[in-house]
Amino acid sequence: MERAAEPQDMSGIGLPPPADAEGRPVFPEATHRPQSKPAEKYAHAAVVDKTPRPLWMASELAAAPTVDGALTEWPERGMALTESWNRSPSAGPPSEGWVGYDEEALYVATRHTVTNARSLPGGGHVWGRDDGMEIAFQNAFADEPGPVLNLYGYPDGTFDSVDQAGAPFEAVETLRAAVTYKAAIGQEQWTCEWRIPFAACGFTPRSAPWMLFNVGVLKSAQRAWVVWRGTGSGNYQVAKAGVLVFPSEAEEAGPPRDGLAVWLDAADTNLIETNAEARVSLWKDRSENGRDATQANPTHQPTYIADALNGRPALRFDETRRTRLELADLSDEKITATTFAVVSNPEPGAEVNHDPRIFTASDGEGYDYQVGIALTVPGMETGGPRILSAEFVDRWAKHVRVGCFSPNYQTYLAGLISEIVVYDRKLTQDETDRVRAYLAAKWGLE
Repeated sequence: MERAAEPQDMSGIGLPPPADAEGRPVFPEATHRPQSKPAEKYAHAAVVDKTPRPLWMASELAAAPTVDGALTEWPERGMALTESWNRSPSAGPPSEGWVGYDEEALYVATRHTVTNARSLPGGGHVWGRDDGMEIAFQNAFADEPGPVLNLYGYPDGTFDSVDQAGAPFEAVETLRAAVTYKAAIGQEQWTCEWRIPFAACGFTPRSAPWMLFNVGVLKSAQRAWVVWRGTGSGNYQVAKAGVLVFPSEAEEAGPPRDGLAVWLDAADTNLIETNAEARVSLWKDRSENGRDATQANPTHQPTYIADALNGRPALRFDETRRTRLELADLSDEKITATTFAVVSNPEPGAEVNHDPRIFTASDGEGYDYQVGIALTVPGMETGGPRILSAEFVDRWAKHVRVGCFSPNYQTYLAGLISEIVVYDRKLTQDETDRVRAYLAAKWGLE
């Protein structure tokens, strides 16, 4: 500016502010239209998705299906695919899928309802333009996670293995050479089947009992994605998608052991001691910490039932008998605890027993939900077999009980408990998914 020949005159640029006859500024009339401050208009609030990743239980196949695209060897109903890429309901017709496996391969079958079936035989196979489906999966829970493997399949029977998710060239080409794919076009749908050898994936169900997984399809007539789990971006972003579980292998692997503080399992009869009326006096702790759950008074003992929850064992807790079990303290200091339980309570309990307790602890003075651990059935909720879980940060873990908070309060459970898993630390999302996958596989939950 010091070198400029003449300073620029800015006084005539722009419009002068409006004023009345006396020179006072004139402001716009008040309006009912909504206004926003600049910070409100341009700020983007961070959205944290705390929804658990969904689980898809693969079926153990007694015999390998014929890969012909016909779907004649699969059950009548499969997993519903209804979400859009951003997890909202899709504008396209729903699809459904099936996943099975044997010792050698993963099998995927899908059915896609469409409104443009007549044009599909002459359609192309350009990804993102033509009708086509995508499979993405990753052995992500290993000490050294594998690459995200990505397959595209089209109604005309063409398929491709791609590096969209960053898989190395060798892995992409190995998968392309090993996969078998067939498709068929019907009146209002197209179907397809895949055989994906484990040898080409770099893992087996035993080495990877669970993996990140997603399936999606583009319905070109609606220009809409129909996927199992919307990620907010590409379907291959499997960390934001779901978990495929190989049930037998997941049950055998069990939950993570690091930080396992309590593990009560009704499936092992060697861990349960009962009297002649099947009332439980001792439920041994599998965590090797010796925190056995006990009840000396027969009146307050829960009842062992061999086929109570999905045909599997459980302990029945009865609010009228005030049944409960007691455990040793988890710690003399405050801890962070992560808790899981497999429960079922199809019938409502008494209203005074709202928020019935499953696993609880406190400092012996305050309420568990304020100062301690309170894994509960929310409110007066009822339901069939399911997993309940909760995390508690900086809480007391003394006066531990199963089935109620305190004998002096109305918090008794009327229902079944099959398994309780408690950690004395915070779990990562992957660890949480491992526990959920193990429990769901073991107890026949979806």
